[in-house]
Amino acid sequence: MLSRDTFSISLLGEGNPDLVGFKIANVFGTEFRIPDLRTVDLVFQRAQMLQREGVPFAQVAYLPETGAPLALYARAHKGETQPIRILDKDDLSLATWSHGGLSLLLAGQLPEDRLRAIAHVINEQLADAEPASGDTGTPTPPVSNPSPVDLREHVIQSPDE
Repeated sequence: MLSRDTFSISLLGEGNPDLVGFKIANVFGTEFRIPDLRTVDLVFQRAQMLQREGVPFAQVAYLPETGAPLALYARAHKGETQPIRILDKDDLSLATWSHGGLSLLLAGQLPEDRLRAIAHVINEQLADAEPASGDTGTPTPPVSNPSPVDLREHVIQSPDE
């Protein structure tokens, strides 16, 4: 199911991860941004919405410079937060966890420690994308410009002067 050829044809809007993340967030009804994994040498390739048994989920695909792709699957989740767990299925390594209204699955042909590190990077980025506690979503009004201050009266004189 996952090969480099799977991602050889581009879809409209794929070049804009912010737009794609916004569209996915609208489907889930929760905050979602496409994780930027360039720091771990993975480049965002594309994302798409799929369904399984009538439940929508997102597939976000990344490509390393060489080798097999890595896929992040996400769906809405209303249960408790679950820590990252690593599993092996045939030749795939899987990381599963839930965070901030999302259930997540990371799948790739990677060593367990690398997959776990990538899952932690994703988790940190998702946490950074969450609104701050008490954030109402209402923009803060701009601060009016105070009158200019004459800084000359605030200059501290040295003892020699």
